[in-house]
Amino acid sequence: MKGLMDFKSLISTLDGLKLQKLDCDGKSIEVKFELNEPANIDDIMNVERELGVKLPDSYKEFLKNYNGARIFDYDGLDGFIIFGTKDILKTNKFAKATFEEDWLESIIIFAKYIGESNYLGFDGPKNEIEYAVIDCFFEELPEDWAQIAINFDDFLEKVVAQQGKKFWLS
Repeated sequence: MKGLMDFKSLISTLDGLKLQKLDCDGKSIEVKFELNEPANIDDIMNVERELGVKLPDSYKEFLKNYNGARIFDYDGLDGFIIFGTKDILKTNKFAKATFEEDWLESIIIFAKYIGESNYLGFDGPKNEIEYAVIDCFFEELPEDWAQIAINFDDFLEKVVAQQGKKFWLS
């Protein structure tokens, strides 16, 4: 799980869970990280039971380390919220209610862009272990959402390498 290892390595180097990075204009900005306490296996199993699907293994490993997180948060304007076991259920109920008959049961929303009304989701299962990560742009129908990473670990690896940049939008 290279992505999770890269994330843990990044977190271990941060001073006060803050990182100086360059914005798109080359200006130095400070981004923050907030990490939740680890999830227990019962909470994870409850999410799977409530959603009626098995969560991807790489995401479950993230939850076992950090039951949700705000990453690369630039003053509440940019970054990501990776949902923990409580928020993932609420957000998926919201998405199903929003799209009604256009909702695809194969999708699990797991993260939100900070400062926007767009989300990231799993589209799966492509196999029994991992699901593809998709950009859940709510102005389009779920059937039109595009794949941005082969799985959660790949997504995390790319986000860390790009220092929080939405690499699929470049």
